[in-house]
Amino acid sequence: MPRLQQLGNAIFVVFLMGFVFLLAHRPNWDIDIFWHIAAGKWIVENGRLPSTDIFAYTDPSRAWSSFQWLYEVITYELDSHIGFWAVRGLHTALFLGTFVAWFLFLRRYLPQKSLVIAFVMLLVALSLDRLRVRPEAFNFFFLAILLPFIFGGASRERGLPKWWEFVVVGLVAAIWANVHAGGAVFLPVAFVAVFAGRLLGWFVGGRTPELWHRMTYSFWLGLTSGLVMLPMPSFLRGVWTAHAMMEVSAPLIPEWAPPTAYLLSELTGPITPSHFICGTVPYVVLLLAGFGLIHLTLQLVRRQQPTGDVGLMVLAFVMTFIATRSARFGYLDLVALTALFGYYRNEITSFLSKRSFIVVSLLVALFLGWAAYNQSVTIERRGLAAAIKDMKHDNQPGIYPDEAVKAMVRMSLTGRIFHLSAWGGHLLYHLFPDCKVFSDGRGNFTMRERDLMVAAHRPWERAQRLDELYAEYPFDIVIFPPPMFPLKDWDYSKWILVYTGPDAEVFLRNHPENKENIQRLAGYWRMMGLQFADTLEMQRAVRHMMAVKMIPDDLDEQARLQIEGESPEQQAKGWAQLGITRFEAGLWETASRPLSKALALNVRNDTTALYLVWSLTLQGKQIEARQAIWDFFIKKEVQAKTNQGPLNASGHGVFELLANRLGITQ
Repeated sequence: MPRLQQLGNAIFVVFLMGFVFLLAHRPNWDIDIFWHIAAGKWIVENGRLPSTDIFAYTDPSRAWSSFQWLYEVITYELDSHIGFWAVRGLHTALFLGTFVAWFLFLRRYLPQKSLVIAFVMLLVALSLDRLRVRPEAFNFFFLAILLPFIFGGASRERGLPKWWEFVVVGLVAAIWANVHAGGAVFLPVAFVAVFAGRLLGWFVGGRTPELWHRMTYSFWLGLTSGLVMLPMPSFLRGVWTAHAMMEVSAPLIPEWAPPTAYLLSELTGPITPSHFICGTVPYVVLLLAGFGLIHLTLQLVRRQQPTGDVGLMVLAFVMTFIATRSARFGYLDLVALTALFGYYRNEITSFLSKRSFIVVSLLVALFLGWAAYNQSVTIERRGLAAAIKDMKHDNQPGIYPDEAVKAMVRMSLTGRIFHLSAWGGHLLYHLFPDCKVFSDGRGNFTMRERDLMVAAHRPWERAQRLDELYAEYPFDIVIFPPPMFPLKDWDYSKWILVYTGPDAEVFLRNHPENKENIQRLAGYWRMMGLQFADTLEMQRAVRHMMAVKMIPDDLDEQARLQIEGESPEQQAKGWAQLGITRFEAGLWETASRPLSKALALNVRNDTTALYLVWSLTLQGKQIEARQAIWDFFIKKEVQAKTNQGPLNASGHGVFELLANRLGITQ
């Protein structure tokens, strides 16, 4: 029998490692790892920790302490000497170790194997969104390997921990405090919660030697972890800095929202089983811990013997309270559930051996595993085959401006960059120290800076908001997803186009202070063979050159096949596709003709009409644009037709801007 149990355990561990590997080893999609690596590079090259902001151009004298400096050095060394794949591999290994450590702990702590499997799969489901390339992976791992110490001391003849327990806790605390000081705080907090509960139980529930031993065990290990962490470089200052930054940046970061955010479709999209689990379980566990705390309080008031270890009840409540404060701490609910079981162990052990409970717990485990697989593999990565194929990519394709950054490097552009907030770290990874950014994921900005940044992220107000931001925090370069300006037009006296592509658009601010960048840009394009007399001609030449590259041959072929179709609707669709493709590539002049042909087929399509008005406006043909609005939007006979291409919300926004520019108020 023991051999069969060992074989079963081994089979489950192998399955668990394969499952976690599939979920965790995916292309990086987290924005923070890049600035961490850039910080590690700075620390290695300068031989010290930064005390002021080294990345943001807004206020270089602003205080900033890295509370994850060791993590940053480790990831930089791996990235620079081996490659980014090694950074991904490190995080995957940490997650594998985390779940195996949890399984080994639960197998010894829980009496029923089916409950162990259900708890492990619940941990997978609650942790799914946290399986990222970021320092939090160390929080998962260190917490998992220290679980026996946090829950320990229950059956000791003496309260003083053994020497090797002091060594293990002290060593892990020292490393953890330098890898992620904010996460390391959980360790002394957990020990303090257990100690406080046991102290309460000792005073109220009975002053037995066993209670004293358990209490002193938690006290000494908690004291060890705290004393080791306190003198670590940048620990206290870094934690304080992180707390201050979080107060300003938390409203902008979804993961700092409470778990109910998982149930808001405007934040997560369609609600999935995984979202439902992550959005409800923390509150269910909080409710259970609350009932347990009330039950314990009644026992203490009546001077009855507590059902179990009071320290575990306090630990359960503290952990689940933290888990309901932020969506990123959902995995702490498993600590809470395990502690609740520890408190009620004697009351429920007999129930756990019933066949009905075993069957239900295994079914729950299957559901939780399916929910995690469905979310991570089926929904987010388009199925198992695509998920396995994409593992070779270091970064999730399409979410970072890789080609735009390469263009900036080729052109030797330097200076202050204002950008999409999610791209700051990526820009630092490739361009620091030649370039500095406005923000990078740390949230190291003032309320005023935050408000200006948020305003400049609104496409319909961007031109005005960028001017306001420039007046207070001047910049040299701007990079945003295309189009940076919704109407694909801009004030040429203020902006110079550097690069346009499907990943991003890059502009230089046309200002005497930016003279060197403008000269480098002009020199680059002349070297590439373009001829122009001034920056205006340069932009037109660059736009035309890039436009030709952006038109896919296969789309043109599809459009021509539709144009040759029999029905007017099919022909109109083909002409519209030709025109819209050229418009999106920036060829306003050549877009007008096929768009006009599509509308001449007497098929109402507001989207096609919008592109025609838009292209005419950008060519400066305002009279023709006003006429097109009358012909294809306002005429009663047009409105009576079935609309084959109604405008979406973005289209309505563009139409409103165009109407205002053309002086049409109604």
